[in-house]
Amino acid sequence: ASDLSWTNKFGALAPFLQLDLKLLWRNKRAKTTVYLSLGFLAYGLLFYTNPTYADSSMLIFVGIFITGIFIINFGQFIPAWDSSYFPLLQTRPVTMKNYLEAKAMLMYGSILILTILSTPYAFFGWDKVYINVACAIYNAGINIPIILLFGAYNKKYIDLSNGSMFNYQGIGAAQWLIGLPLLIIPIVIWFTVKVFADQNVANLVLIGCGVIGLLLRNVIMNSLVALYIHNRFRMLEGFKQKS
Repeated sequence: ASDLSWTNKFGALAPFLQLDLKLLWRNKRAKTTVYLSLGFLAYGLLFYTNPTYADSSMLIFVGIFITGIFIINFGQFIPAWDSSYFPLLQTRPVTMKNYLEAKAMLMYGSILILTILSTPYAFFGWDKVYINVACAIYNAGINIPIILLFGAYNKKYIDLSNGSMFNYQGIGAAQWLIGLPLLIIPIVIWFTVKVFADQNVANLVLIGCGVIGLLLRNVIMNSLVALYIHNRFRMLEGFKQKS
């Protein structure tokens, strides 16, 4: 009954955005990713109130986590969220690029919302907000493509009728490994630059990486589309295995 007509401004992406928003609203497991994202906004309190982490690389871990928790929790199951009707999508005049663009658009929106909601951490210093913004831009430019890249190898079926509690359906090697590059790479980049320069320069480098990723968005997306098309038959075969 929700009015999702505002998504029509996104043109060909609108039908996919509407399906994902309905999924997040109706399905318990998908809805849990939203609740977790909002709950983990308080994660920074564990670190910002502890002087031990005042200038440590754990601030990057927190920033990536707070602004990117939704893309991690939701994105790791792309395209398995649609596994029930993924075969149907392959028979319709639907382009894989529109499908992936809509997923990316949803994740961009989540990063923006979580970044805005995290701004009260300015109470602990504007440097915390600066780091979170840098991590948000990095998430948008680098981590979203990485998540979609791992999705091309996702072949685990998800039954949307099942609940979320202790539900490990759809979890495979890709889901266990995806957190490593998402969290470790930005920490290594930031820490290395900070050692040879300072924290502000390290933040700027993260921002620069994210901006480069966004500028190369079309090139990256075209490569991902080609990979998904190449692997689509493996996905279709994998999604048939519902046990």
